[in-house]
Amino acid sequence: MSKKRLLRAAGKAPSWIRRIAATKPKAAAWRNYRTRKLGKLGPASEVRHIDPQAWLDAQKGKGT
Repeated sequence: MSKKRLLRAAGKAPSWIRRIAATKPKAAAWRNYRTRKLGKLGPASEVRHIDPQAWLDAQKGKGT
């Protein structure tokens, strides 16, 4: 779609949709959303960090 066509279509949208699309999410709200989605055990948490050497040692101990 061309930019002109996009702008024309956007102008026809209801005002409540235009108002939502024009606002930027607030940083604190985005952080809260991420925290709720990922929880305290998110991908960067220490609980999820796996040390490769410790994992290999555990696998050797199991005999696999």
